[in-house]
Amino acid sequence: MFDTQELTYSFASLFRDNRYTGADRQSDAKQTTLALTTRVIDSGGRDRLRFSLGQVHYFDAPRVVLPGQVPEDRNGSDWATEAEWIVNDQLSFSLGGQWDAHDDRTELGYAATTWRYSDRGLARLAYRFRRGQLEQIDAAGLIPLSPNWRLIARWNQSLRDNQLLEAFGGLEYDSCCYAVRVLARRYVRNFEGDLNNGIMLELELKGLGSLGRRTEDFLSRAMLGIR
Repeated sequence: MFDTQELTYSFASLFRDNRYTGADRQSDAKQTTLALTTRVIDSGGRDRLRFSLGQVHYFDAPRVVLPGQVPEDRNGSDWATEAEWIVNDQLSFSLGGQWDAHDDRTELGYAATTWRYSDRGLARLAYRFRRGQLEQIDAAGLIPLSPNWRLIARWNQSLRDNQLLEAFGGLEYDSCCYAVRVLARRYVRNFEGDLNNGIMLELELKGLGSLGRRTEDFLSRAMLGIR
């Protein structure tokens, strides 16, 4: 168990031969995957609409599990699906899920929409659900105030626990030579749900480096890769 963790199940995981990370634990994989993907491609060769659906069929029920887990006697994995609709260069929708055919219920689902406006503006709204673990809504935005100034905001709320997970807001000044970012943040800091407050300040001298915390890297992770 030194370097072992169960990988998140998704459409991409249908094509893995190991359900775990690292090399310490190898899953039995006498199986085959049946999947279908369909696309609508525009004249420029870009996907505009894509839908995928698939399942792993087990010839022998998997026996390798993590400590404390009980092997399941079933001949197939959950169905995994994902879809994306790129309406135009500004607006897109994506969704996906995991359906347990054995128990006839949805195990995982997500939906998100992204709207890009002007050269520097962006808004994103996302919903995530995992049975028995989480149900969240996530809203984030980059709002241009002028050619150089931009407002940054995010709100991540747990609907299952009715609790704030993370929220931050701030300002960014970006010019040809330097950038300044300041953020105020409130977030859950431990498993007990205690909240903490923080302020981040960064001065970036383009081509030279930066002083303060790397807020640009933080935004790229915290705002679902929309930076």
